[in-house]
Amino acid sequence: GLFAGGEDELLVDQDDNPNGFWERTDVVGLNDAILTDSAGAWFNPPGAISSSEETNATAIAILSRLGARSPWLVKDPRMVITWPVWEELLTDALPVYVYRNPVSVAISLQRRNQFPLTFSFALWEHYNRCCLGILQGREYVAVSFDDVSADPARVLGKLEADLIEKGVTLSEPLSPGAFDAGLKRSVAKNSDSRAALLTAEQRQLASYCESLCSGDTAGELPPDESDLLPRIHDLASALE
Repeated sequence: GLFAGGEDELLVDQDDNPNGFWERTDVVGLNDAILTDSAGAWFNPPGAISSSEETNATAIAILSRLGARSPWLVKDPRMVITWPVWEELLTDALPVYVYRNPVSVAISLQRRNQFPLTFSFALWEHYNRCCLGILQGREYVAVSFDDVSADPARVLGKLEADLIEKGVTLSEPLSPGAFDAGLKRSVAKNSDSRAALLTAEQRQLASYCESLCSGDTAGELPPDESDLLPRIHDLASALE
């Protein structure tokens, strides 16, 4: 129901994601360039984001191409890190926050990148905190990947209703059949034994995010860990 790009504009399928990522190569390339210019990477987020006239012009050009095919979407997890470049260009966009529990994320990163679980948990925390910061003061829609996996018809139906309520007109209805039940292999519960490696702050953040997606009163955002980013930088340095 939303246009992400032509087949030649999207990342190619991979073994770990045979149905595609629905991420534009130009967006991913630009975000990687921004992170590199900021002395960072997707797995080693910089403390501050650098931008230039060139990166801003590239972002404007990408959005101009998308604007001809409304309604459209842009998807790339790196955007929560590079958001300072995109923020002023997407003031009218509706963020869709897709939450995935930390154990599932860590298992995925361990399988694909051989990352240690504690490193993946730290990245999960940083990305989600950045994302939640972006949502502050904006209208948004939130959905849990675990919930979609458990009941695609109900959750995707609610997602469609939420999008319409926020003024997004879909080109066609969201189909529960479009969700690949095979993706359930990527779902793990926070009761998984690997969850024992989560910090108290990460557990609190997971509960907050789950409440946000379910529509319950989430309360105040749990305090962050002051040493989180330095810890990520230290762990990431061993991988470079």
